[in-house]
Amino acid sequence: MDDETLIELRALRARAYGPDADIDADPAARARLAELESSARAAASAPEPARPTPTDVPGLDNGPEADAGPEPDAAPEPPLVPVRERLARAWRRRPVAIAWTGSLLVVAAVVAAATYGVAAVRPISPATGATQIATLDDGDESDAAWLDGWWGAGSAATAYDFHGLIVIHSPVGVFTNGTDCLTVVPAGAVSQDGTTIEGQLYYGCAAGAFPAVAQFTISETSPDELQEAFGLGTSLQFVLAPEGVGVFADPPRPTPSVSASIVAG
Repeated sequence: MDDETLIELRALRARAYGPDADIDADPAARARLAELESSARAAASAPEPARPTPTDVPGLDNGPEADAGPEPDAAPEPPLVPVRERLARAWRRRPVAIAWTGSLLVVAAVVAAATYGVAAVRPISPATGATQIATLDDGDESDAAWLDGWWGAGSAATAYDFHGLIVIHSPVGVFTNGTDCLTVVPAGAVSQDGTTIEGQLYYGCAAGAFPAVAQFTISETSPDELQEAFGLGTSLQFVLAPEGVGVFADPPRPTPSVSASIVAG
């Protein structure tokens, strides 16, 4: 095998077994490599021709060839890479590919989990857009005579007057097993002994980190003073806080007008 063929064989082997192997994408180069390796194996397995060995025997004329010295060796052929070594090289590269593929799978799983979490929990904004119109505190306390008899709460209950309403804060549940409860009723709906109520009643108790809330929409059955102050359709919310009771108002939404048109046929 001449020098030019050896150079070609080395280049093809680099494309087949090197770190940047790309010969699989070149059928012609792959076929040429197989041809050259077959020739190299045939040359390696052929018996080496016997060469005359000069014998230095006294009195023996070895002729002019005896002083010619040893014949120069042919250019050494590159050793063939055993199949086992080629497989070992391929497997040494495989863990890198497996690790890289595994990292992609992990990233895909995290992204999928995050996407599912966002899609499964639909966000709801905590902002209502309502305006706080009052804070009921010590200056708004009611002097209703029936307060001491309010459903067994006695002096522990606190009440506030608000435009024809009585807003009552009771530290214990009145209608349910709760704590820190709010009750909103019309001022004239409670009996003299504070044990019965006739008419509308709005009620709520605290639950964990959530404060007690009572809310409703002003209607024609609401106290006249309340209707005059805020108008029909206004929604009111009473929220219990350490500073007192916050009152929030949301005016009625305008009803969209619907226009009908008659198209002459």
